[in-house]
Amino acid sequence: AKAAEVAITLPADTPFTARLEDAKTGRVLSGPTASKGTSVRLDTGDTPSPGTWRLVVEDSTSGNVAWKSIPKGPVKPVVLSSGDFNRIARVVISVTDRQGRIPSRAAVGLKDGSGVMNWQNLGPEDQGKAVFRDVPVGDGEVRVQQGSPKNYQSISFRLPQKREKPVLEFTADVTLPDGMETTEASAEVSSSETTGAKQEDAGKEPDKTAPPSKGSGYGNFLGVLLGFALVGMALWFGYRALRKRGLTAVDALKAAGVQLPDDAPPAAPMVPAEPPAPVDPNTCPYCGRPKDPVTGACTCAFTPGPKPEPAANAVREPRLVVLSGSRAGSIIPVNAPVAIGRDPGQDFAITDDPAVSRRHAVLTPGSGGCAIADQGSSNGTFVNGRRIQSETLRPGDEIAIGSSRFRYEAD
Repeated sequence: AKAAEVAITLPADTPFTARLEDAKTGRVLSGPTASKGTSVRLDTGDTPSPGTWRLVVEDSTSGNVAWKSIPKGPVKPVVLSSGDFNRIARVVISVTDRQGRIPSRAAVGLKDGSGVMNWQNLGPEDQGKAVFRDVPVGDGEVRVQQGSPKNYQSISFRLPQKREKPVLEFTADVTLPDGMETTEASAEVSSSETTGAKQEDAGKEPDKTAPPSKGSGYGNFLGVLLGFALVGMALWFGYRALRKRGLTAVDALKAAGVQLPDDAPPAAPMVPAEPPAPVDPNTCPYCGRPKDPVTGACTCAFTPGPKPEPAANAVREPRLVVLSGSRAGSIIPVNAPVAIGRDPGQDFAITDDPAVSRRHAVLTPGSGGCAIADQGSSNGTFVNGRRIQSETLRPGDEIAIGSSRFRYEAD
């Protein structure tokens, strides 16, 4: 028999979203559904029997995620504690060098707290940023590979469960080889969570340059103070010498040939600007023709219209904006399930792209957001450059299906 629902008890009365996935394929079976108070219920009436279910619950406040497997047999209520939220929903790795340049192409790997390494390939459109989802917390490692698999740079850092921001942003400062195609990094790159990062180049000798000593700042301060003292002494002795000779500072400057403001030639008088030409009230200011002497109107009959009223802020429904591909510029409302594929019978058909499968992906709106699920396509569905089986979309996420790219927008 199929279970009707899964009841979940949450650790706090804050916003959560929950969904059921197929643990093997990642396909969304139910949800996403938003929490009410400290609980959330997922309808499972049309899903397969438990045994391969994975419960995914995201804490919108902390940005952490909890995964729970639902075993076979009667479905029991699930009680989650704060310690169960041991994954980071979104980790953004920004690759740059110390001059602010970013590589146009690179492979970025992230080893998570469980020791699993996941890779993403960056292109020019990614602006040096790789996005990873549901990353286990713990000791992490970023690898940036350029060219040969043996030519990579490694940076160790921490994937903390407690953070100031829900999204963990980490900047990987690397050394880019000469002649590599680069572009300037945007000013949005953040390194707020990069404290304690350590870099080492694989296959290279470590940098043996000694760091500055702890007293270097104090020594610099003494040097500046000594410089000010020497300048003050020089000014004092100069002043005493001028007093003995009966000279003032002004006399000394004039004797040295310095032209002071009193000796400067008088400035040329300002020439007043010409007054504007008088406006003929009998001439139309728009076309220059004479006005009708009786009515005062002009034959051009031009009347300036009222300024348009600013449009009221309208609530924007969830939608996909097609950024590139054969149907670029199209808008796809997502207020109901939307099937995307090469088959002409799909809700949004891309019939001229052989890289798109006949039934490629499905978008499903829910109370907790919009989910996208791959339908077993040959070439995959990608969200922010990462191949997915299913994913809950966030505003601004970019989706790639074949040669078409989409952006998800919602208020």
